Amino acid sequence: KILYKAEYNVNFVAWETSKIPKEWQETYEYFQPDKIIVPCEWNKKVFSENHIGSPCDVVPHVIEGKSNEKISLQIPVDLDKKFVVFTASQWTTRKGFDKLIQAFSAEFGNSEDVILVIKTFGSITHNDERIRNEIKAYRNSILLRGNKKVTTNNIMLIPGFISNENMAWLYDKSDLFALLSRGEGFGLTIAEALSQEKPVMISAEGGHIDYVEDQAAFYV
Repeated sequence: KILYKAEYNVNFVAWETSKIPKEWQETYEYFQPDKIIVPCEWNKKVFSENHIGSPCDVVPHVIEGKSNEKISLQIPVDLDKKFVVFTASQWTTRKGFDKLIQAFSAEFGNSEDVILVIKTFGSITHNDERIRNEIKAYRNSILLRGNKKVTTNNIMLIPGFISNENMAWLYDKSDLFALLSRGEGFGLTIAEALSQEKPVMISAEGGHIDYVEDQAAFYV
């Protein structure tokens, strides 16, 4: 009823793959929005190629500015004495945590001066215990030279939600931010890491490509 009485109907959406679901297509045909707003050029290309019929504009997501206050977390590791690879997002298959953990373990499996810090949160299907078990499984799936197993415990999980000041501290302590997303409509944590002047290791395609300068990124 609201849509039918409205003079102007605008759809704001972010999407992570190169095709739009059939159900979405039917919804757009039914409601016929006057305009679609997406956060990246890649999304604009996807929606235009899927013949939605509505004009599409790009308006990037808003991110919070760099926090001047940093509050440390009580963790059992001195991050100042490590090379810190930091990653942050919700624990989902799309975010590619499995590939990041496997790649990190293959390269730094027995290195005690390097650490992977995973800041994440679960869902209905993934509580903290299940996330820990999956991290161990991804890590243990890697064999080093001579068929040796990874022996150093250099992956740290920080589950749940923490303050912006805690997050600013983690970004500050990191040497590299890494997120190997299989699909990304914008990538808020990637943008946050860059705003903290940290280099990023990221997928070579996705919405984040709009704002990432090549000299700040390692692409995979």
